[in-house]
Amino acid sequence: MMERAADNNQGGPLSKKLKITIEVDPDNKKIFVIDNTGNVIEVAGIMVVGGTPKKNLLDEDCFYLFDWGSSTAAAWAYGRGYLIAHTSNQPRYNFLKNFYKKCAQEIAKLETPTILDDLMREYKMGKTIDAEELIEKLKEKDGHKKSHDKKILH
Repeated sequence: MMERAADNNQGGPLSKKLKITIEVDPDNKKIFVIDNTGNVIEVAGIMVVGGTPKKNLLDEDCFYLFDWGSSTAAAWAYGRGYLIAHTSNQPRYNFLKNFYKKCAQEIAKLETPTILDDLMREYKMGKTIDAEELIEKLKEKDGHKKSHDKKILH
């Protein structure tokens, strides 16, 4: 079933419109995903995200987030998608490979904005980003944060 669902996402232009319907029945705690070919799949948890970041100061960010059911089930599906994307050599999974890479980058930017800002500034000035240097900077920041957290707790 997972492979069938993955087949619907070619990572490129669709040859025809794709319509996906999500039916949530909170009374019975059931979630159904229905595609335009009539496939009905019951899932325990679902998360749908979409967005368009602003391109300039006049544009607005567009962000859509819907979630329902078991976060564990939705996270499991996310992990399965990662596994498929990174173990397959098929070009149709290039979108997913890039998606997971971009997710990691966005999370890292939120968690360590100053380090990444500094590195990007250095990179733009022509400096090569050394992976070991990045790891050391992150460890230093993490160590400082843990030390600061201990002071607050005591």
